[in-house]
Amino acid sequence: MAPSGRIMVFDDESIYGYARKPEYMVNASVLEYHLYAADKYLKPESIERVRRSRGPINAKSKKKNANSSDWQVRQGFDAKTLWAADTRWSQEQPTLLVRAMVLADQTLFVAGPPDLVDEKAAFYSPDEAEIRRKLDEQDDALEGHKGGLLQVISASEGRKLAEYPLESVPVWDGMAAAYGRLYLTMSDGKVFCFDKQ
Repeated sequence: MAPSGRIMVFDDESIYGYARKPEYMVNASVLEYHLYAADKYLKPESIERVRRSRGPINAKSKKKNANSSDWQVRQGFDAKTLWAADTRWSQEQPTLLVRAMVLADQTLFVAGPPDLVDEKAAFYSPDEAEIRRKLDEQDDALEGHKGGLLQVISASEGRKLAEYPLESVPVWDGMAAAYGRLYLTMSDGKVFCFDKQ
């Protein structure tokens, strides 16, 4: 079963997404993600802001083109410097690996297996016993052996409103909302329908 990756939903003004953190959007082995809301349309000044940051980022590293290759240096810069998206909110350490997402009015629903590993710590100490144990647990979670999570998020604030355990994990992009109900297709072949209760 594949790990999570980038997934997005949108309305007229905003994009809601789950993607790699801006500092890791280069040639990086670390796969740390964030859940965010951003303006739907990029502004020319935001693009220019990121363009201007190339020089300072490159100057901080001995590597050539650090802006596109040195995630360790990029960590020293804030997200606005690294990413042209004008973010409204960001959950920096979501507790799940988002596989399915849907926006229903002002509520964002996300679902997936639990996120159990600090990828940065694993990068620096891959042979440490505790990290090896966590990596094995994460493999089990990605295979659906640890169940999953369904989280309800305020689309305007990014605040978690509720969380529900799931018996399995959803298939990729396997969630829909219609007529006050939430539908979730699971990797074990089941389809769940939730209503307001």
